[in-house]
Amino acid sequence: MPSDIVDQLMQAEQTRLSSLQTKRSQVSATQSAFSELKSKLLSFQSKAEEMQEESYFRPHTASTSDEDKLTVTASSDAVAAIHSVNVTQLATHDTHVSGAALTSVSDTLTADTSFVFSYNGTNYTASLQAGDTLATIAERIAALDYDDGDSTTTEGVSASVLYDGTNYRLVLQAMDSGTNSGASRIDVSGVNALAFDSGNSLANADWTNSVAGQDATMTVDGIAVTSDSNAASDVLSGLTLNLEATGSFTVTVANDSDTLKENIQGFIDSFNEIQSFISNNPDQFQGDSLARSTVAQIRNEFNTKTSSSTSPYGDLSTYTRAAEIGIRTNAKSGLLELDTSAFEEAVANGFNSIADLFTSTPDASNSSAFATAGANEGLAHRLEDLIDTLTQSGTDSSAFGGKNDALAARLASLDSSIDRETMRLEKVRDRLNKKFTSLEQLMSQMQATQSSLSQALG
Repeated sequence: MPSDIVDQLMQAEQTRLSSLQTKRSQVSATQSAFSELKSKLLSFQSKAEEMQEESYFRPHTASTSDEDKLTVTASSDAVAAIHSVNVTQLATHDTHVSGAALTSVSDTLTADTSFVFSYNGTNYTASLQAGDTLATIAERIAALDYDDGDSTTTEGVSASVLYDGTNYRLVLQAMDSGTNSGASRIDVSGVNALAFDSGNSLANADWTNSVAGQDATMTVDGIAVTSDSNAASDVLSGLTLNLEATGSFTVTVANDSDTLKENIQGFIDSFNEIQSFISNNPDQFQGDSLARSTVAQIRNEFNTKTSSSTSPYGDLSTYTRAAEIGIRTNAKSGLLELDTSAFEEAVANGFNSIADLFTSTPDASNSSAFATAGANEGLAHRLEDLIDTLTQSGTDSSAFGGKNDALAARLASLDSSIDRETMRLEKVRDRLNKKFTSLEQLMSQMQATQSSLSQALG
């Protein structure tokens, strides 16, 4: 008999185990596919959340006639226009320097004292200790709490030590530029005289206003304007003028239709990833009701009007369906495409008309009336809600949660069946091994008997 006769017989017995392992592999692949599909849905949901902000639909470009001296940034609140700007003075930081009294950086205070000064009309006190050097004093002044509640990061006083080649001086500088409503930001008239162990002293009369704080001045479209900062953000709506030098400039602001088109195309591409993933994995999704219904529900939102024509909110949007601004379905591939001509026509009607299609939503005061009237929120809001319903966490509280639980249960069942079948096969192999070992022994005995009979008969 062949030496591998048990292995050959076991191959026939392995049929059921192989079938179970194949099924497990298929279910595992399906579970992974649905997990990836869920990730793509959540990515699409993130796009929808971004599109709930009107700023997403109102990008602008802004430029100046001399970018080395004046730059400008535009927010969604900017308005397409051309402005004439003549900068006559830049804003400066109010700076005060102590007198030339200390020749050594290691000089220390002889006694505890305090350093009292005024910043933007408020008095501040830094507690000083005997043994403090100028560097230590600067650290204590800079560490004071200057928060005035406006949450800006450029407020307060910076303090440092300056060496002029002969003497060491204490320097106080306002971190915010310009003036405090026309007044100096820093007042050191109340500073105490500071005595050091070297015998030198910094008297309050020794301070010099080395750089007087001043506001930036300019004319914008012929109107005189002042700003306490060289980053003037409240002069033109939606624009920040970054002043680098004086001079006359032209500022040009334009609607950025190219960026808006890129934003819309990114939204389309995110949906197409979902559709393509399902189409390219027929083994996992073909005939699956969840995958099919997910895409169908998303498409239904694209075809649903942003607001009911019969409701008092029927005029929320110039456009009511995505197809009206050029987002349409390719009949052959099922993918979304952007009709450039239709999109450009929508852009010509204004960015806001496109934004309303996605962002329309009632405020707190009329939400009940909105729902009662049968009005529909913007597409971005509806898509976020739909995907949240499909994918929200929980064992069976969502379609994808229930699908994952069902697949996990199927895998657990298959694992149990595979374990049982593996144990059965081990017993079969053991039984066959014993059977054929006994057969080999019997055959050996019969061959020995045959040999003995042959010799005796001979």
